[in-house]
Amino acid sequence: MDLVSYGIYVLTSSTVLLSFLAFLIFSRNNFTKSILHKGISFLLFLLSVRFITIHLYLNQLMGDFPHFLFVNHLTSKIGLPILFFVVYFSIKQRAFKYSDALHLVVPALFVINFIPIYFGSEAFKIALIQKMNVQGYDVAWNNGLFLNGKLADLLDQGILYFYTIAIGLLLVRHRESGNLPDSFVTFLKITFFFLLANLLPSLTTFFEIEVMDSWSFTNLVGLVSALFVLIGMFLIPDFLYAKRTFLSQENELEEIDYYLLRTVKSEELYQKVILYFESERPYLNPDFSLTMAEKSLGLTGRYISEAIKQNTGLNFSQFVSHYRIKYFTEILMCQSDLRKMTIDEISLEIGFNSVNNFYTHFKKVKGCTPREYLDENFDLTSPLLLVS
Repeated sequence: MDLVSYGIYVLTSSTVLLSFLAFLIFSRNNFTKSILHKGISFLLFLLSVRFITIHLYLNQLMGDFPHFLFVNHLTSKIGLPILFFVVYFSIKQRAFKYSDALHLVVPALFVINFIPIYFGSEAFKIALIQKMNVQGYDVAWNNGLFLNGKLADLLDQGILYFYTIAIGLLLVRHRESGNLPDSFVTFLKITFFFLLANLLPSLTTFFEIEVMDSWSFTNLVGLVSALFVLIGMFLIPDFLYAKRTFLSQENELEEIDYYLLRTVKSEELYQKVILYFESERPYLNPDFSLTMAEKSLGLTGRYISEAIKQNTGLNFSQFVSHYRIKYFTEILMCQSDLRKMTIDEISLEIGFNSVNNFYTHFKKVKGCTPREYLDENFDLTSPLLLVS
């Protein structure tokens, strides 16, 4: 074994070991907390299996372990919908619906199409691997039951592109809700970049960019991006070793399964939230968060958010912004001290941490800027009200 081959072997072996270590640590600390944590645990397991196939291929060991042939495609077809569900349900904070199962149809078609490979004999797989070594990886696409060649490859790439774009859009929209902790969002972002990196091989083929053997390039990209993901996971605070859930703290709070919330009278919970907001006005604190509401109400964030969502159609962040604007228009507008306040001071007074956030949310709710609203509804003969 030459130095380069030895280096690749050590690097790929280390990647496999690190990935299983990340899976074991996360599962040990988080698996029993919620369905969301179970989904991430299974996702980390699938990534570990994916890295085994990279190790076998780059070290030319696939012939010794033929039953791992095409397992990389199996892990991605299962893993991509799971990753999408993890992102979607954590951001939207709703339960699984039967219609969501439609996401599994296309991946299932892919697996069914390649049953001859997945359930083929060891001799068949070894012969196919030898054929692939001579003619290239594309020869494997000709073993489908009903889709072969370019059509099978298109189905494979189509699933990857669809979920990469869908997950990317969800993460962009998440910036408006802000109801997830930073550690979890960071994990989702590095996983998204892993997906983006794995689009490179198909993009080079599409634009006819000359690279090494396409499948070797695919696995090298997978290896480098895998290292990025693994290093990122070990560096994210409160992710692998978290002692609390992503959506709520466990400090003597009752841990309630989010997926049982449908059986709870959300109206009663909502009234409890309303009473809390009306009596204590926690939203006037610029640092007010879902975690603070959890501690005050003795409820998990999932309960609070879902109760608000079911009764108002708003997420927690939007609900807080509505209350801040309501306080401004119904209470602060009646105070004489308003004349002496700048827009900066007003935004801070009602709980917004910046004028930009104040303007953005105010225009969404009222259809005009705060200044326009003041001009129309307040006697501004005094010049003391300034826009900072």
